[in-house]
Amino acid sequence: MRPARPLPYDLRADAVIADDKATITFASHGTVGAVFHVTSSGAPRDYTVGARQSITGSWPAPVGQGIRVHGPNGFYRQFAGTGPDITAAPSGASVRLTATNNSSAAVRLTLTSAYGGERSHLTVPPHSTVPFTVPTALGTGWYDLSVTSSANPEYLRRLAGHVETGQPGVSDPALGRS
Repeated sequence: MRPARPLPYDLRADAVIADDKATITFASHGTVGAVFHVTSSGAPRDYTVGARQSITGSWPAPVGQGIRVHGPNGFYRQFAGTGPDITAAPSGASVRLTATNNSSAAVRLTLTSAYGGERSHLTVPPHSTVPFTVPTALGTGWYDLSVTSSANPEYLRRLAGHVETGQPGVSDPALGRS
């Protein structure tokens, strides 16, 4: 790991998948804008979002690898399969996730961190929203989380990036690992 300067990013890419359509809202809550590069089964698309602004795009419901979103400083989202909607936002040096289950049955989610392999489970009751906070890798602000569902083997929400706190930090602890 190396020292890293603070960056002005506070990015979001939140998807809602319903009625055979995926709608993603791209947002920059920070003091600078950002470009999001999106790949799916169709042609790639780019979305440029100004500081403190948002924009929305829609696709057919994701199949296979789903929809992948890349942004600056390691920001990454992957949306595959149908199931609970997951949003992510910084919470101090942690990540606050919110799972919304719009189905009529409870759903058991498994959350796995790519940094240490830690797993946790969360049951989201029908027609409800459950928030939960996840610490970042070694307290560095870096996260790489996969959320899967017991109700749908194709369901995957992958969320990776860095929580900016305005303070100097370190480079991604996973860089350079083989």
